[in-house]
Amino acid sequence: MMSEYICEELIAEIFTRLPIEAILRFRTLSKSIRSCIDSPHFIRKHTLLSPQKFLIRHRNRTIGEGYTLHSEDQLPLRGESIDATALKFPFSSTSKIVGSCNGIFCLRDSKDKSISLWNPCIRRKLTIPDRRPASKCKLPCICIGFGFDPITSDYKILRISYEDYDHKRPRPPQAFIYSVRRDAWCHIDSSPPPNVIMSEQACCLNGALLLWVVQNSVGWHKSEEEEKYTNAYIMTFDLTTHVFGSIELPADQYWENQLWHTHLFLTIINGSIAFIHCADNSSIRIWVRRLVDNNTAWSLEFDVPTFDNLIRHSVTKFVGVTKNGNFLFLCNGQCVAYDHASGMESSIMKNGFNSVDMEMCVESLQLLNIALPYKESIISHYL
Repeated sequence: MMSEYICEELIAEIFTRLPIEAILRFRTLSKSIRSCIDSPHFIRKHTLLSPQKFLIRHRNRTIGEGYTLHSEDQLPLRGESIDATALKFPFSSTSKIVGSCNGIFCLRDSKDKSISLWNPCIRRKLTIPDRRPASKCKLPCICIGFGFDPITSDYKILRISYEDYDHKRPRPPQAFIYSVRRDAWCHIDSSPPPNVIMSEQACCLNGALLLWVVQNSVGWHKSEEEEKYTNAYIMTFDLTTHVFGSIELPADQYWENQLWHTHLFLTIINGSIAFIHCADNSSIRIWVRRLVDNNTAWSLEFDVPTFDNLIRHSVTKFVGVTKNGNFLFLCNGQCVAYDHASGMESSIMKNGFNSVDMEMCVESLQLLNIALPYKESIISHYL
């Protein structure tokens, strides 16, 4: 056998640098290789070494809804389409991606309220059981957060539910946490303030800190600590300590005065929190929170008044920034790439497909030994 000539440590090191499809084939060679590949250490190391990709979920009236996975070097900058195979989206059309971490996507179905985890690279999906305390299950679900607790090596789902929207007498919401490792929900004693959560999807910093842009409820009496914040701020949740917190947004009347006529987004740029403001008839401004002289501070790093009208008037999501410096947006049913250095803008998907969503991700083996496999179905060979 090959292991008689090459030590197992070297074999494992080589395997961590292989693409997913090759690893899955090697997994069938022997029990020892399968055991190596299935180990949490190998899966974690492979995830850290995997290149960044992006997933596009799209819809066509004739052939239905599907998705494609692409490497960053496939990103077009001159308007050409991507040649790719579209696979059938393995969830209902009412399911929406509400979070992602280490190649795993968290989805929530707006119709039946079910929550699922999905790794498209290995075609595995897991439906999360709703075993929350019966007395506290009647509250509607407002938002979902998903990330990774590095202390316990556990993926967790945060679910926040509000009882009502009585702005005169707002009641604190209920918060629940689901542990994939323990396969159980538990109620969190501490709860977030009774605010309206503006951002539909939580941003995940280092996998372990969830962040949302929120706005204070009308008429809610703020404490002295909260008075220093403006009408909007960042709400945080630590997946290890299960504690809520807050971060002040950059002070700028430019976006504060247009709060209800604007789109506010959060993302991670080079390991730092970034705040994006897109207003009608205005520029797109991007602040980044960095460590300066042992203090964290916001700095305005991009102020782009020259974006095309397609982007400026119809941005529905800021996806992220590629390693080449391209901004990725979802707007008006299209995935758009914008090169800030050259000012070049291009639509990524064409040929009759409307983009439903777009997410940055990495290839990973996460959920390999937990989730159930499903059979993929090709819906189109050319996009």
